[in-house]
Amino acid sequence: MRDEEATEYFEKLAAILQRHNLAWVIAEVRDTLRLGKLRTKALRVETELWADGADDSVLSPPPRKRSVERFTVSEPYTPREALQILLVAICSLTTDLAAIERRIGTLIERSGRRASAPEIALHPTINLYDENSDKIAWKSGPQVRDSLAKLAVKMSPLLERLKRELNAD
Repeated sequence: MRDEEATEYFEKLAAILQRHNLAWVIAEVRDTLRLGKLRTKALRVETELWADGADDSVLSPPPRKRSVERFTVSEPYTPREALQILLVAICSLTTDLAAIERRIGTLIERSGRRASAPEIALHPTINLYDENSDKIAWKSGPQVRDSLAKLAVKMSPLLERLKRELNAD
């Protein structure tokens, strides 16, 4: 898959998520991409060696020490890597959300507390809050779960094809 194709698929998937009120997923992925991937690089470094009390008015250049130092740097993701990150986010969205809901239901049952309605214990609501305010940025519930399930089924062939293409290269 060429970089142009990866970028095109990324934007198409982002638009689909946007239409399904999942803009927060795209925002999280874009934040990850903006940070870049961390790499350790070995760079040659030259430092000047001045002896204590040395006269720096001497016309000859000061002695230098050459060494190789390791630095952590951030590099941008390639379009193919960006698409892979988005695919992982999309795939984990439905599976992780379901796992979180099951875990919450189990914790409620173990605590011995009864929910005010049985469906709350069976299908808890997950709220994601905006990090800059106390407002709910996204809220799960039965309709959201149904919508995500339909989206996952609808997108599954495309996601599988993209994964195969990315892994084939």
